[in-house]
Amino acid sequence: MGESGSNFLPPEYDKSSSTVLLSNMEDSLAPKVPYSTARITHSPLTYPFPFSPGLKFIRIYFISSSYLVVNPSRAYFSVKAGPYTLVSDFNPSVFAEELNLMFFTKDFLVDVREDKLNITFTPSPLISNAFAFVNGIETFPVPHTVYFPGSKVPVPYLGHHKPLFINDEYALEMLYRVSIGRNAYKVEDENF
Repeated sequence: MGESGSNFLPPEYDKSSSTVLLSNMEDSLAPKVPYSTARITHSPLTYPFPFSPGLKFIRIYFISSSYLVVNPSRAYFSVKAGPYTLVSDFNPSVFAEELNLMFFTKDFLVDVREDKLNITFTPSPLISNAFAFVNGIETFPVPHTVYFPGSKVPVPYLGHHKPLFINDEYALEMLYRVSIGRNAYKVEDENF
């Protein structure tokens, strides 16, 4: 999203939301793209992405709302992608503080069943003058067989004897990323 707006936003959103250049990020370690701007809104904001039906990856970029020119305690909002609620009553500053991060992404897999994917940011109705914001959105198609092989997949989970069956009816959020095989350890022979 640049200063002039987004190619995916209808013109009426230029009146109901604003794109802010975050000038107080000069000493920040955050990459300038996409973190140097933020789209802020006090009413629901929908990004319609044209897609063919199928599995889609969504990455939403956030920087701690303390970088914005508005009160970070009012940045409470929900994000929906089609019928799926991705986050609810979410505050990026609280999340960033808990994880000791200045900027972060939220990653999801969703099954799109229409010719478009609507991603909607809605400020919390429970907080006076609440607002929603986003620094960037990345979406792309994923081969359906990568995560959902066409049938229900049993997933064991703690404290339950029966597995949870996952299929394309669920939106999945990445909570942990594990790197396997990235660093090869060299074992050197020792002379005895």
